[in-house]
Amino acid sequence: MSENTNEFSARDLKSQTWLYAATLVGEPGRAWAADFRTSPQSEALGSIRDALLSLRRGDMDSGRAQLESCRRVLDDSDPEAVATWVFERFLCGVVAYERFVSDDDGGAMAALARGEACARKAFEEKRFLLTLASTFSEFNVQRARIARLRRDWPSLGRFLNSARSMVASEAPLCTLADGEAIYVSTVANYFDQFSLDAEALEEIAIYLDTRALAQRFERFISNISSPHHFVVPYP
Repeated sequence: MSENTNEFSARDLKSQTWLYAATLVGEPGRAWAADFRTSPQSEALGSIRDALLSLRRGDMDSGRAQLESCRRVLDDSDPEAVATWVFERFLCGVVAYERFVSDDDGGAMAALARGEACARKAFEEKRFLLTLASTFSEFNVQRARIARLRRDWPSLGRFLNSARSMVASEAPLCTLADGEAIYVSTVANYFDQFSLDAEALEEIAIYLDTRALAQRFERFISNISSPHHFVVPYP
């Protein structure tokens, strides 16, 4: 990898593997990632994580206050900026959790759908953000968890089967506005063209390798029967 790319090591970016992946595809991705890391939206991703942790501890007041702070960042952001769409994608995941634990299943489902729409807009505009297509399989698992806890068995099966087909690249993660179907194989083929080294490929394998995706999928659903394991991915 180039010296510039090394500035964005996966270790440095911690769990922001999606952002690390963007730096691997040339100067446009590296430049966008550098700008994003200095943006208010990037700084506020930490508040999204904090909100989720507070909510999972049962500290609803703190969690909601942190989410409100994140919403203010969103309100102050350019609604047509890719950074805003990325930020809202992650925010929506935690809003969905907050709505779910507040017994507002409709609100949770709406937040998941909004998060998917934001992710799609982001990688339609910036192809180097294509790893965010994983949002669609991940959020279907979250829908399955809601269905399981509400004992909606038909929906549980439908969402799990959909997510399983997505991670196996048997079904598209999503379809873009121009009709292009995005599969896991689409993401893998996109990154293949950049001749990445073994280290880089290992770091982003959870987006490209169907075996790695299957393992991640099984971890996602391993505790699906427990109300305490409704876990929303966050950056």
